[in-house]
Amino acid sequence: MEREFDAEAVIVRYYCDELGCDGEMVRHGDIFLPTGPIQCPHKCSECGTQQNFFDVYPKTVFRQR
Repeated sequence: MEREFDAEAVIVRYYCDELGCDGEMVRHGDIFLPTGPIQCPHKCSECGTQQNFFDVYPKTVFRQR
């Protein structure tokens, strides 16, 4: 049986982990890494640091009210 619930959309952004950097990690390129589970390359908009994530940032999540 289906039921509906009110929810709100929230944007989740990931910021660089490098000390003193305030850049945002954004998807870099159109490839996915064939790991288990699949990962996506991201690059810092400020310092250029690269990191792989299981999610694609920025992402939208839904929170039930």
